[in-house]
Amino acid sequence: MCRSGCWACWGAVRTGRPRTERMGTPSPAVIDAFVAAINARDLEALHAVFTDDLVLEWPQSGERIVGNDSRKEVYARMPTLPRIAPWRVTGSGDLWVLEAGLDYGDGHAYLGTFVFELRDALIARGVSYWSEPFPPPEWRAPWVERFQPGS
Repeated sequence: MCRSGCWACWGAVRTGRPRTERMGTPSPAVIDAFVAAINARDLEALHAVFTDDLVLEWPQSGERIVGNDSRKEVYARMPTLPRIAPWRVTGSGDLWVLEAGLDYGDGHAYLGTFVFELRDALIARGVSYWSEPFPPPEWRAPWVERFQPGS
């Protein structure tokens, strides 16, 4: 379980048995290849899922990676790649969203959302958001329903 009590994301990452929901059209193979490459720590396979003129944005840190060569260098120097446990892939055409639990092996579970724009069956643009789950404030309780991400 993650620190905030989110069993769904933690359990999916730890057991390797995520609950995946695919809405409508099957997701493109490149998204499955992206997840498989990250989970296998296979940088060569990861390089193959992106266009050469790729743009990746990580809004939380204010970073933009321009070009697959720069992305290769960033990923090669990451201390560790996360385990990704997808639970929902939605989209159509060239715009797809992957929602997943992420585990960097540090004892904390994260929730992630990846927005992918595809071109020629490869990822041409990506925007990624991730955060540790946190408990909601009590004042919202009368107007919200609680749920477990991924369920």
